[in-house]
Amino acid sequence: MVARNLALAEKEGLDFVAPCSGCYKNAYFTNIHLQEDPDLADHINFALAADNLHIDGTTQVKHLIEVFIDDVGLEEIEKTVTRPLKGLRVAPYYGCQLVRPKKDDEDVENPQFFEGLISAIGADPVDYGTKTRCCGGSLIITNRKAALDMVYELLQDAANRNTDVIATICPMCNINLEVYQRQVNREYGTDFSIPAMYFTQLLGLALGVAPGRLGIGKELVSMAPTLLFYQSEQVGDRAGER
Repeated sequence: MVARNLALAEKEGLDFVAPCSGCYKNAYFTNIHLQEDPDLADHINFALAADNLHIDGTTQVKHLIEVFIDDVGLEEIEKTVTRPLKGLRVAPYYGCQLVRPKKDDEDVENPQFFEGLISAIGADPVDYGTKTRCCGGSLIITNRKAALDMVYELLQDAANRNTDVIATICPMCNINLEVYQRQVNREYGTDFSIPAMYFTQLLGLALGVAPGRLGIGKELVSMAPTLLFYQSEQVGDRAGER
């Protein structure tokens, strides 16, 4: 199935861009295996021929955040920011899929590219140790306690560093960190209320897009208190400048 999706992109001469870390990893390494294993490629292409498709492994596979960082560029993003998120403490959550297994010269333990994007939109990236740990993924289905333990550790680490919002690069991670906060609070006696936002939502805010158009206001852990506090701080800063 992954190879078929890649073949469709290759047929049109397009890059393959995934907004989900798990989907990205599967597509990236499928592409690599097809390039490095001629026998596998022959078997895959035999099956694809039924749909008049063929794959050579020439498609560029990218995660959406790589498009912004590598193709658009942080300098260009910084130049187009109209409402910098100054003073907003954003915890970049990489998760366990995007930087593992290691490829090229990436630092899998302490990557920094997400922090670079957060800085480019004017926010303050939070340095915390669990940013590349697993959120539990779909483990909640088979081992609820283990999954909630993972979510608890991530939220506690972010809360200990006065995080305003957790920025994610994967919808599954976003769901786990947001949807299960209420359950974590019941199980552990905590009172976490940390919004989790997909990174493009924060990017959109910094570029001047209205919150409603970014889906902000539909989240389960409300972003409203954070935005109101942030906006009041911004007003105070501007008043002080006068």
